Amino acid sequence: ADDVVEGDEKVDYYAVAHRISEKVVRQPNILVGGKLKDYQVKGLQWMVSLYNNRLNGILADEMGLGKTIQTISLITFLLETKRQRGPYLVIVPLSTMTNWSGEFAKWAPSVKIVAYKGNPAQRRALQGDPRHQENHFFSQGSPGKFTHAKKVA
Repeated sequence: ADDVVEGDEKVDYYAVAHRISEKVVRQPNILVGGKLKDYQVKGLQWMVSLYNNRLNGILADEMGLGKTIQTISLITFLLETKRQRGPYLVIVPLSTMTNWSGEFAKWAPSVKIVAYKGNPAQRRALQGDPRHQENHFFSQGSPGKFTHAKKVA
């Protein structure tokens, strides 16, 4: 299913799309709230490969299997291993912002976050506050003009 016929030879799409390879064998050290399950480490490996190959992807699975934690693990991996300080922008439904904040507090307490929500004036104030330049933002809905953040989820 992942093979594409090009001329007379088969081309493995995954191998072509993921030419830059980096093995992820353990969770980042700053991810301290628990131990990732094997399938979550594989999900992290896949997201790191997407990152390395400048590809986009959608992390989708059943509820309760740890998509939030896998996303947090990617951010901690980028911070720790790649030394990519961010900031990162995670866009989530308003109804899940409290859960995301709690998961960051549990799994990555050293990562500073800001919930970027409220009316336009409140959001502008948060974005312009120099104290938040090293923080990572959560936003409800559309990010608008967010010039200094890397979007990861």
